Amino acid sequence: MAKRAKIRSEVVELSKGTPLYEEYLKQKKITDKAWNIFLKAQKEERVFGFKSFRVFIEIFWYSVIVLIFAVYFLVRSFYFDYENVGVKVVCGSVISIAVFKLYWLFQKFQDLSPIAYVFVSVITAFFIVMGIYLLTKRKELYVDKMNRNLMILGEKALVNSRPEKRSEMLEFIKQLFKK
Repeated sequence: MAKRAKIRSEVVELSKGTPLYEEYLKQKKITDKAWNIFLKAQKEERVFGFKSFRVFIEIFWYSVIVLIFAVYFLVRSFYFDYENVGVKVVCGSVISIAVFKLYWLFQKFQDLSPIAYVFVSVITAFFIVMGIYLLTKRKELYVDKMNRNLMILGEKALVNSRPEKRSEMLEFIKQLFKK
């Protein structure tokens, strides 16, 4: 492109003072004005440093959906697959990646190095995993408390029932605990 620009400059220099040069200057003013309008419109169209709102939304929702699925599977793993640490590590890693992507989406490494963003996203993912663990643990404690209360209620109902109805009451209590 530099060679082409050099040749154009030479042609312009040689044509100075001609009617063609005057026409060139008029067209150059129009072109420069249009180019500036284009650059201004292009700059205004950018969203968080992305070339368009559509690109920004695409990356944002991809990251949010990945984050939601990772949190969902992490919660499920704490409830249904409590002993499997690998699932929790994978979910934590995916959460870390999604958080990193969201940090990157809004910051573009303007104030910190990329390594600092990785570190912050790992720490954030750790806090999210610990928060979910504590929430599920709290929920588990609540369920255990309810089961304990149900057991006490069943015991009292069994003790206070008439002797001929105790076998029926025992079957009813067994059915409650199967649910």
